[in-house]
Amino acid sequence: MTDLPRHNATSAMAPPPEEPARDTPPPTRREQAKGWMQLVRLPMLLTAPGDSLAGAALACLTFQLVHTCGGVGLSLLWPLATISVLFYAGGLIHNDVVDVKRDAAERSDRPIPSGRVKKDHAVIAMFICMAGAMFLAWHLLPFLAFRVAGGLLLCIILYNALKERSALLGATLMGLCRAGNLILGIVALSAQHDELKACILLDPTDAAAQVSPIMPFQIPLVQGIVLFYFLYVAAVSLVARHETSEAFTANKTLSQRLFCLLPLGPVLGLTALFAIPLCDGGDTIVSEGVPQFAWIPLGLLVAATLWATILFLRAKSPKQLIPGVTLLLRNLLLIQTSIIFLGGFGDAFLYCFAGAYVLHWILCRKFYAS
Repeated sequence: MTDLPRHNATSAMAPPPEEPARDTPPPTRREQAKGWMQLVRLPMLLTAPGDSLAGAALACLTFQLVHTCGGVGLSLLWPLATISVLFYAGGLIHNDVVDVKRDAAERSDRPIPSGRVKKDHAVIAMFICMAGAMFLAWHLLPFLAFRVAGGLLLCIILYNALKERSALLGATLMGLCRAGNLILGIVALSAQHDELKACILLDPTDAAAQVSPIMPFQIPLVQGIVLFYFLYVAAVSLVARHETSEAFTANKTLSQRLFCLLPLGPVLGLTALFAIPLCDGGDTIVSEGVPQFAWIPLGLLVAATLWATILFLRAKSPKQLIPGVTLLLRNLLLIQTSIIFLGGFGDAFLYCFAGAYVLHWILCRKFYAS
């Protein structure tokens, strides 16, 4: 009996050759465009400009410019809005770049793992957005505001790098990012000494002594709004982290039910601030009080937050949290609208934010917001 040739014996014991992998067709231009829109969370880009514009409105309120602030700082409003959008888009792209390995293992349908957006292209876009925001801040904003922009950029980078280490740390950094954008608007407008001196409703010689970049932060109303805005964003971030976990089930513990109420506290606190007379040490800042239109978005804000809380309490799986989280994110537009009306920016902003609210609702039907 002759032995079989060695290569025949080896081939008989070896596993059958694997079938060649089928080449997946490259994404179409439409798929690539949709991938970029998902990468920057297109619905949430609508909420970015309102942070800094709301801050500018608070500065106007502080310097008694309610009747004239529509003409004050207009040269700053478009740079502020643009810088906010660039920071937000750059931060979101950086978030996906940092999480690319995790997304490839757990969420392969995300833009970069799915191949609709190349990682190298995403990195380039991230640098363009962040560098563009800092470039505009350097050339178009006061130097103090440029320093605030640098701090905001640091918060964005730290959030993307450290958010997975601790839920509380991630929520805190996200709150600092949003509140930092609000502070950027306050500082950018209040540091414009020359323009404020020309437009303030006081004697120019007296205005020089009163105008100060830190003056808005000495007023309890401004401090409260910034604080509650920070707390609201942090609370929403904590709730949103459970969209992909199994923490929420049909049978919730008492701590989980209390957790669902987190975003409601800052909203009620913010609403209470608007009911307090607007004064600083007994000197009325706005003699007419809060404009009536400001209560419309505030009422919608409370109602939407209550409904989102009910959705959280009813949720039987993590996926059922998504509609409530999306609603809470959309509430940012209502908070920004209320603050802008408080500063007296006028009806034009009402139409813009109302349109942004509707557009956000439409876009969320096709793109995820969180």
